[in-house]
Amino acid sequence: MTRYILALAVGLSPVLFASNALACEGGCGMQGCGAHMAARQQPSPTDPQKVTVRVSGLKGAAAVGKIETALAGLEGVIDAQVTPADGARVTYIPAKVTVEAIRKAIDDAGFKTDSVM
Repeated sequence: MTRYILALAVGLSPVLFASNALACEGGCGMQGCGAHMAARQQPSPTDPQKVTVRVSGLKGAAAVGKIETALAGLEGVIDAQVTPADGARVTYIPAKVTVEAIRKAIDDAGFKTDSVM
C-alpha cells in the first residue's frame, strides 16, 4: 500500500511524495516506529544463538576433541566447532544452556577460557 506524506522543508514549499514504508504493527500506528520494530527483532530464547569462546592452551587434535566432546554433552548445544586459532564456535539454544555453562564445560575439560564474543 502506498501512503502519501506531506513533507515540509525549511524555506521550501510543501512537497508531496509517496512512501511504501509500513505503519507500526505494534499498535501505535507510527510509520517506522523504532520501539515496536526493535521488540520484534529480539531473538527468542528458543532461537539458536552463536558464541565464540577463546581458549588458552588449545594445541593439537586431542585438545580439540576433548573440548568438542565436553560441549556435545551439554543439552542445548547444537554444534561446536573448535580450532586452536579461533577457539570454540558454539551454536546453542539459550533457553536450554547459558554461555556461562559453555565456559564452565570448557574449564572443566582442563582449559582456560579467555573471552566470549
